[in-house]
Amino acid sequence: MKKPQPIQIAFQGGGAKITALMAAGQIIQALENDGVIKVTKVAGTSAGSIVASFIAAGIDIQSVRQRLLDGDGTRLLKAFPKPAVTWGLIKLLILGRPLWDTTVLHNWLSKLFAEKKQVTVADVRRARGIDLAIVKTDLGNRAAVYAAETDMVVNALIDSCGLPFAFRLWNKNDQAVIVDGGICENLPSGQLNQDPDSGFGPIVVVTFPQTPSKNPTGPLDFAGALLDAAMSSSMALTRAQAPAKSLLTLHTRTSTFDFNRALDVGLKDEYDRIVGECKEWFLTYLSGRKKDIEISEQDPWSETNPTALGIMQLIGDAYKLALGKQTLEYEYVRFQVYANSLRSDGDGIMNDRAEFELRFKTLVDQDPVTCMSFSLLLPGTYSLFRKASFCDVTGPTGPHRFVAIPIRLGQGDRELCLFFDPPLPPGTGSYTIRFYEDGDQLMKPLIEKGHDEVMYEPRRQHNGMVAKIDVVLSVPDGFPVQLIPVPAGPQASGVRELTPAECAQLPNHFGGMVHYGYHAESVSGIWGVKVFKS
Repeated sequence: MKKPQPIQIAFQGGGAKITALMAAGQIIQALENDGVIKVTKVAGTSAGSIVASFIAAGIDIQSVRQRLLDGDGTRLLKAFPKPAVTWGLIKLLILGRPLWDTTVLHNWLSKLFAEKKQVTVADVRRARGIDLAIVKTDLGNRAAVYAAETDMVVNALIDSCGLPFAFRLWNKNDQAVIVDGGICENLPSGQLNQDPDSGFGPIVVVTFPQTPSKNPTGPLDFAGALLDAAMSSSMALTRAQAPAKSLLTLHTRTSTFDFNRALDVGLKDEYDRIVGECKEWFLTYLSGRKKDIEISEQDPWSETNPTALGIMQLIGDAYKLALGKQTLEYEYVRFQVYANSLRSDGDGIMNDRAEFELRFKTLVDQDPVTCMSFSLLLPGTYSLFRKASFCDVTGPTGPHRFVAIPIRLGQGDRELCLFFDPPLPPGTGSYTIRFYEDGDQLMKPLIEKGHDEVMYEPRRQHNGMVAKIDVVLSVPDGFPVQLIPVPAGPQASGVRELTPAECAQLPNHFGGMVHYGYHAESVSGIWGVKVFKS
């Protein structure tokens, strides 16, 4: 039996974005339960320290989510109402009190850890043998400090979450002023073991992208901007020092102080989306494959270097002349477009996505299949895309190794060629290739003109046929759309709309989306659907 991969996790702070951190933590716990990974060390700051402690303590994050949805979230939210500017300033400057009291949060966390019979940081560390680092900031010493073994774990977590002004102010005596750890170290990967031979495993950094901010327009906004600037600076340095492949970046539209949205959306559709994305990220990371093929910033197809262009064209010519001559038995194809750009809020956090899935077998009377090239898009449309996000190949015995190389088959073509290692033997399968690519406004004609299309053109299929094909458009719930299939060829059969039950079984990488699609069998040539805004 294969040993689980030892791994270390660092969680960035995030305030109300704790819901996204919980989604990542849920996948980490699931992978541990399945024996895929073994967490050896965790470190966290602020909201990240809470999720890190849940993992170390063995507190089931999925159950915590359900508690929050069942009423605990509403009760916690009432403890942190949005303050009026005048009253907030009176509390801060005249009464010398922070904006919010942490008693309700303290009691809620205490109950969770008490159920595990864990009181001190040492109790948590002993529970599962996971080393835990909780980061705080000592304003007196202007330095990061870390929870001691004898510290009460909940007290340490409240200290780590102690945002100045919001939860903490100056003391009226000479006692230490301990505030949010993010002021000094908002992404505490430095507290983990950096030695690759230590046995603790590689470090995964759970973080958020740097998002555009707005200028402060009032005293409370100004205080928040000061805190955000300090935390962003410390976090950016850590991100820059970490290997890109170790960064698990969580995309959420919940802001640091938007606890209402965290409860309404962050624990629901957005949570499910992030769970799916994290699962995919970890499985790719653990398989040792490169997750991202950058196109917008490092677009190999827009290369102007004559040598690079010549190599891409040379491989493309070899593919056309010899490597791509073999045919394959196409058992099933799914081409699916996620049109996040149709969302009414239009904030651009979530990309559009085109996803391709192919299940096939090799033929008995042919040579081993060494490679396969494909393009998601018809010529002239790829400029909408920013990056190829994921590619995976599985075979009868599990994941199959491959090398992905950009090639050109003609002027302006944009192809990705997968070289299989080892080549696929004759008469074997089924094999599944799944590839998706993220972009912007993939259904732009639907927005501007009221109509568009989703089409797929197969290549290398045996006898020119695809046994079964699904073409799917995923749109925001409530967006009015109508799909009409185009003719599927003289031998096609079974052309019909996908049922609600079939749509429910389709992948759904984003919350709040509804699938519409058509199914056909024995399809030859290009096929798909016309799309109309109804």
